[in-house]
Formats: sequence, C-alpha cells, structure tokens
Amino acid sequence: MSGKRNFRSLISAIGLRLLSDCSGSQLVELAMGLPFLLVMAVAVSQFGGAFNLKQELNNAAREGARVAANEFSDFGTLNNNCASASCVAAVAESVSNYLQGAGVQPLCTFNTTTTWSTTTFSGTFTASGGGNCSLASLQVERAFAVGGGKKNTRVTLTYPNPYTMGGLLSLLTPGSTTNLPPSMTSDAIMPNIN
Repeated sequence: MSGKRNFRSLISAIGLRLLSDCSGSQLVELAMGLPFLLVMAVAVSQFGGAFNLKQELNNAAREGARVAANEFSDFGTLNNNCASASCVAAVAESVSNYLQGAGVQPLCTFNTTTTWSTTTFSGTFTASGGGNCSLASLQVERAFAVGGGKKNTRVTLTYPNPYTMGGLLSLLTPGSTTNLPPSMTSDAIMPNIN
C-alpha cells in the first residue's frame, strides 16, 4: 500500500510541478500570436497607403478641374479655340505637377497633347512613366451638364494602384486570387468661369 501511495504522491508532485511551472508559456503565446500581428500590421499599412493615394488623386483631380474651369471656352461658336486641346493642356501639366509634388508612386506624367472632340468638348490625356503608367489616364470634359444644363468641367483621373494586397490575402487564404483593383479613379466637377 505504501508503494501505491508513493507512486500517487510522485505523480501528484510531477503534475503540480508541470502545472505550476509557466516558464516558456510566453514564448508559445508569442509564436502563436506573432503571425496574426504581422498580417494585421501589413494590412493596416497597405490599407493606409491605398487610402492616402485615393486622397492624393482626389486633390489632383480637383486641382485639374480648377485649372480647366478657368480656361477659355467657346461652346458651340464658330471660333473654336480648343481644336488642338490647347485650352486644356494646362490641366495635364497641373495634375502631373501636383502628383509629383505629393510624391505619389509610381510617378506618371501626363502628356499635354490629346485628340480633342469639338462636338463633346472632351479629350483624354495618356501618361508615361515607370510602373503601370499605361493604366493612367486623365479625361477632361468642358461641357459637362449638371442640373439645369449649366456648363461645368469634369476631370476624371485614373491612376495605377500599387496596393493590391494580393500577397497578404494569399497568406491568409492560400490559393486566393482576390486582389484590390489595379487602378483607382477619382473625379472632380467645377462650374466653368470663362
């Protein structure tokens, strides 16, 4: 009987010692929680970058619309000063300069020439530069009607989105092909001054 008691007390002592000794438990918790924390940190960084890019594109489109709304317009007259898009070339320069000043990456520079439609008073500028600048475009519409047919200018800016989160989503769900859109679009409307 004393052999059974000694064995029970030995098992009891080992169990108590194992349960009361917590050395190494923090390491196990860290090993289990660190991947989740890293994924969350990358997700916050990617979302923050995409949100900041969207705000910069909104500001650039607004700046382009301000410049375009102040340019000369002669809608429907025989004297068309915008046949070569010279009246909106400053818009492309203004948007390019704003994006460069804001440090937006990849930096896409818009060409100052476009095929201008004298019937719709609109044109689209293409971009050049590194990265996915082939996705970038800048559309200017000088005769955009808003409520009651008043002539306004609308500038639509499409820009490549480097924050796709594809790598992050594939870490969370292996085999996932879900990505954010490859480009972001922003537009601004201003009443024509001239």
